[in-house]
Amino acid sequence: MAGLGFYSAEDLYKDLVNKTDFRLLDVRNEDDFIRFQVESPYSFEMSNVPYIDFIEDEKSTLGKIPKDKPIKIIQINPSGLQPRKVEELLPDQDIMLDTYILYPNGGYHPFYGVPDTPPRYQLPIWPFVKRIKFSPKYLSEKSQNISRGTNLRQGTTLSQVNPYLKDDYFFINLNLNKRVLRNEYTYIKKNGEHLKRWKNQLLPVPMHRLIAFAWIPNPENKPQVMHINDDPTNYLYENLKWGTPGENAKGTLLRRPDTMEQKYLNMVSQGFI
Repeated sequence: MAGLGFYSAEDLYKDLVNKTDFRLLDVRNEDDFIRFQVESPYSFEMSNVPYIDFIEDEKSTLGKIPKDKPIKIIQINPSGLQPRKVEELLPDQDIMLDTYILYPNGGYHPFYGVPDTPPRYQLPIWPFVKRIKFSPKYLSEKSQNISRGTNLRQGTTLSQVNPYLKDDYFFINLNLNKRVLRNEYTYIKKNGEHLKRWKNQLLPVPMHRLIAFAWIPNPENKPQVMHINDDPTNYLYENLKWGTPGENAKGTLLRRPDTMEQKYLNMVSQGFI
């Protein structure tokens, strides 16, 4: 490759005005690239190769980039957020390497398709985790897509790890490198014993903490992740911040039912009555 470098918007403007011979590499996803492109009164070469392609398959992705001119890369991302490898966010958990990617947006919330929910739950604006690496037994792209697909609702299959609700928060399960022998309680062999299989140990991870680790600075090293609007189902990064146990408890107290009527309605909403 003739040349490769990152540079600022100011440098880009200078090169365009000076009619410098180069190729601009836009690493946003295809939808964002189509929606907004760099414009100039002077002609210049531009290519779109999404950043995530380099993470998933660096060698073949590099082959997509024309090598006729020096390459200049500029980030054109309003949020400034880039996908992150999950094992880099949780380095002490022994998560399978090069397997999970966390995206800042473009995913669907588990409430997608649920009637009478706020509009934000029906839009592809949510951070999500995608699995990009599978066991060698999934040899074809078709078999990988079947395994990768998640049914959020009937007839809706998406390539994302589907969060599940636990204690008012959404979690995802991630495979660790450690394998454990598990009983298959729904399958009984002819001798009456349960079938046993070796499987990767699973790590449950709260979505809001994973997102905070990825994109929310924590200079004071606060231990808890707070939901700014006190809605634990809203894990948009704009709704999260780091806090102390005392700061986080204030929101919990606001959600706690006080009157007998509130306590009754709370039990009804949880299905106890």
